[in-house]
Amino acid sequence: SASISLNVDLTKPAAPEEVTISADGATVSGTAETGSTVTIRDTDGNIIGTGVATDGTFQIQVTPAQTGLNTLTATAEDAAGNNSDPTDFTGSGTGLPVISAIVDDTGSVQGDLKSGQTTDDTQPGLHGFSTPNSTVDILVDGVIVASNVQVDENGNWSWDWTSTDALDEGQHTFQVVDSADGSKTSAVVNITVDLTPPTQPAIGSVTDDVAPGAGTLTSGQTTNDTRPTLSGSGTNGETITIYDGDTPIGQVQVVNGAWSFTPPTALGEGSHDLTITATDAAGNTSVASDPFVVVVDTTPPVAPTIASATDDSEPQTGVIGNGGSTNDTTPDFSGSGEEGSTITVYDNGVKIGTAQVVNGSWSFTAPTLATGSHAITVTATDAMGNVSAPSAAYTLNVDTTAPRVP
Repeated sequence: SASISLNVDLTKPAAPEEVTISADGATVSGTAETGSTVTIRDTDGNIIGTGVATDGTFQIQVTPAQTGLNTLTATAEDAAGNNSDPTDFTGSGTGLPVISAIVDDTGSVQGDLKSGQTTDDTQPGLHGFSTPNSTVDILVDGVIVASNVQVDENGNWSWDWTSTDALDEGQHTFQVVDSADGSKTSAVVNITVDLTPPTQPAIGSVTDDVAPGAGTLTSGQTTNDTRPTLSGSGTNGETITIYDGDTPIGQVQVVNGAWSFTPPTALGEGSHDLTITATDAAGNTSVASDPFVVVVDTTPPVAPTIASATDDSEPQTGVIGNGGSTNDTTPDFSGSGEEGSTITVYDNGVKIGTAQVVNGSWSFTAPTLATGSHAITVTATDAMGNVSAPSAAYTLNVDTTAPRVP
C-alpha cells in the first residue's frame, strides 16, 4: 500500500512564561510553544479561559475577571496531547470587585449562572471576590440593594437576597462596588428572568421497529416492540422528559428543532400512557402533552390445532385419519386457532401456505403433495407478529400408485 507517516511525540512542552494579567483581571498574556493550547485555571482548578499560542504568544480572556491576589495557573498542551508543567501567577491585585457567579437556587434547574444566562429565580444570590477584609455594595439594575457586604481574609464575599422584593421577567443587571472607594467597580453582569413555561409539547410519532409489524403507530395501537421510538419537535435547548404514566423514564435534548427517544428498558405487557413535558433553559416546565397510548403485546397465541384432513378424490373420499393414507394429493386441512391470527402450514417442516382464523376456525387446501409420508404442522401468528408453538403433527401417507395386478 501507499505508506503513511506519523510523528511520535512524548515530550511535554515548556511551561508558559512571562505570564501577566491585566489590571481589570480579564486578560492573561504570555509566551508558550507555538500552536499549543494554553489553559488558565482558578484557585479551585476550574477552567476560566483557553486560547492558542500564535507565533509563540497568547492573549486569553478569562471569566470571571481575576482582580484579587488568588493563585492562578497556566498550562500548555501540544498537538500530541502532552501537557506542560503549570505556571503559577496571581490575579491583578487591583482590588476591583468581581462577580464570579449568580446563584440560582430555585426550580428544577439550579446552579451558578454566568452573565447572559436565563433563570427562573427571581431572587438570585451573588458571590465573588474583592480586596480581603474590605466591604462591597451590591447594585441591582443600578440601585444599591445591599451595603457593606463583608469580604473575608481570602478575598471572598457572598450575598443572599433577603428582601421581599423580586425581579420581574426580563433582563436585569448586577454590579458590585467597593464600599470605601466608589471608583472600584466590577464589570456589569446580566441575567434574564424567564417565568413563562414552554407551550404544551406533543409526541409527534411513535415507531415500531420490530418486524413483522414495523412502522408508525397510532395512539391506542398494539405493538410487539417493547422499546418503540418516540420523536417530535421543540425549541432548541429544551429538555424533553418522557413519562410512562406518572413515572419518568428518560430525558432528551431538543437539537436542531427535533428530539428522539428510545426507552432504555422494555415497556411491560399491557397499556402505556406515554406523555412528555418540555423544560426550558430557565427551568420552566410545560404542562404535559396529551397521552399517546401504546399497548404492548409480546405474548404468543396458544398453539393452534389440526382437527382433520379430508380426501375429496374418488373413489374413496372423506376424513383421512391421523396416520392414514390417501390418493388425494391436495387434501383439505382444518382446525382451530386464536381469532384473527394467521395460520402457517408446514409439510415436514417446510412452509407450504397460510390461512386466516375466522370465527375461531381455519381451513387450508394443500398444494400438490408428493407420494410418500407427510407430517403436517401449523403455527399461529397474531397481529403483533408473535408466533405460537407448533401444533401436534398430523401425519398421512399419499399413495397414488395402483397395486400390482393380482
